[in-house]
Amino acid sequence: MKNINRIAGLLFCSGILIFCSCTKESSCADCLITNTDTTLTDSTMYTDCVIDGVRYFNISGREGCGAEYWGGGSLITHNYFATVSGKSAAGSANSRNALIFYRGEQLIDTTKPLKAQKADYFAPGSYAYKTVYAVGNGVALTWTDANGRVWQTDFGTGDQTGSSFTITFKSLNVLPNGVVSGVNVSAIFTCNLYDGIGNVKKITNGRFRLPIWI
Repeated sequence: MKNINRIAGLLFCSGILIFCSCTKESSCADCLITNTDTTLTDSTMYTDCVIDGVRYFNISGREGCGAEYWGGGSLITHNYFATVSGKSAAGSANSRNALIFYRGEQLIDTTKPLKAQKADYFAPGSYAYKTVYAVGNGVALTWTDANGRVWQTDFGTGDQTGSSFTITFKSLNVLPNGVVSGVNVSAIFTCNLYDGIGNVKKITNGRFRLPIWI
């Protein structure tokens, strides 16, 4: 995939955890000033949102930002993550000014085609925010600020009254050999982010287009 140049895999089986990642390794100072809507094309991967009045607009391939996606799970469950990285810190989940999308926990029906199930898990429609990050069906968002503090939709009270998350479009990512490697997902959202110690930030005008590994 364009702007992705590293693939890493980690196996941790039974609780076998399968973890795969594609990452562009470069730093990005802020990714929130020079990007404009005119930069986007139908294939651009990006995250865009306003957090407490400040717009954070990360576009893969600009100012060192890169699309990242990874997943983990077992033979019967799966979780999905995707982002456009900001300044690289200690690992993908700690990239500064990066908004990470999480979708899980999918229960896999081993009697049905695997990739079709995974693609269907991102069907257009409205989705509820998870109250516990790694348990049950739903979505979550994580954002790491410029100081390295992590904010999540399920930290603290996790209250999402008045929030929304809608997948607006999904397309298959097909390799030249015809194999489906993933889906590209577009979404719009509003939500509250918590730091777990009593502070809250509001996301408005949220949107993204992100690659999902399946």
